[in-house]
Amino acid sequence: MKKHPFISGLVLGLIVFFTLAAAALLVFPELLYVIREIGKLVAGGT
Repeated sequence: MKKHPFISGLVLGLIVFFTLAAAALLVFPELLYVIREIGKLVAGGT
């Protein structure tokens, strides 16, 4: 792990992010709709 502190930190950050995102979706299901709409806007390129 000491060879790649950046990569291990990145992986840890992603795990924490997805855990928080999953918890947020459990509490606020509407967030999924909002995220989906934002995804459409980003994919649209505008």
